[in-house]
Amino acid sequence: ILPQSPLMFQNDSMNDWRYDRSIAAHNGKIIDDSNKRSKSYPLFSFHSTLNREEAGECAMFETKFKRFLYEGVTVQYLMPNLSPTLSGMTRREKRTLWLMLPEVGSLRLGLVSRQKQQRSDASTSNMVDDATAVSSAHSVDEDFHRMDGKSVNLSKRDSMSLTDITLLSQDPNTAVRLSRDDATEHLRLLSVQDVSGKSLIFIAESDIEAELLFC
Repeated sequence: ILPQSPLMFQNDSMNDWRYDRSIAAHNGKIIDDSNKRSKSYPLFSFHSTLNREEAGECAMFETKFKRFLYEGVTVQYLMPNLSPTLSGMTRREKRTLWLMLPEVGSLRLGLVSRQKQQRSDASTSNMVDDATAVSSAHSVDEDFHRMDGKSVNLSKRDSMSLTDITLLSQDPNTAVRLSRDDATEHLRLLSVQDVSGKSLIFIAESDIEAELLFC
């Protein structure tokens, strides 16, 4: 069962998230922290407006949301750096978005690395798409994943530290061309950018998953 985001997050879903400000809907009003000189609302004032019940609801949702990401989420990963398809679309591939708890360091968000096991040829076994960060599935609560107790490789190239993320938006910093046959695909598009400027751009499989990932 997918977690349900609090109403205050649902009301805020039209806004980008930025590391240095908060624009949020609260009690039917928009709280905008982009103006750091504002005396009426200090930086990140949204958090200070929560009462005890709302803060508890947010904390409970945070736990469920992390569990949702620890289990892995199937997405369509967009690759605008590659040549487009014959129909002009940005190339994409189905990947698993995962929140990894490494043995050392902060949480990392990214794509599970592609691995090809060529059992018939030992010289080509364990070929991976790129350098990877490795985590034992036992480094997180066993209920938080469906990795069958095996070690999981998170792509180093296609992942970022959670503390380095600066922007979550539905407007990527690079041009992408989506399917002409799906009029709602742009509503499931998400871009995660870190402090170095690296981006992960992907399309969620469903509207509800897109809402969850964008909250």
